[in-house]
Amino acid sequence: MSFDRYDVELHLTPSGWVDGTSWYYGKVEHEKEPPSDRVLTVKKHTEQSSGWAPADVTFSVVWEKPGAENEIDGLKVAHPLPGFCAPMPPGHRAPRHGRAR
Repeated sequence: MSFDRYDVELHLTPSGWVDGTSWYYGKVEHEKEPPSDRVLTVKKHTEQSSGWAPADVTFSVVWEKPGAENEIDGLKVAHPLPGFCAPMPPGHRAPRHGRAR
């Protein structure tokens, strides 16, 4: 069993990243409806094996607005999320799953 395990949905909107539903050890801690203007939703998973170990953070894309690839790319550059979206050259797509280190 891990020392700590937490998940949170993060929604990319034209005004930046917005927190969504969060889970602690798989149980809903705070439930929030996604914003109506979101273009991308990722789930950030944080797990720590012990109190002395560094946290392991991973990201998974769980939803993308259909046909909004260019808008998503531009918003990820305008509103970078540490560990998930490093600025990408125009026309390049980030992998659907990412690992922060």
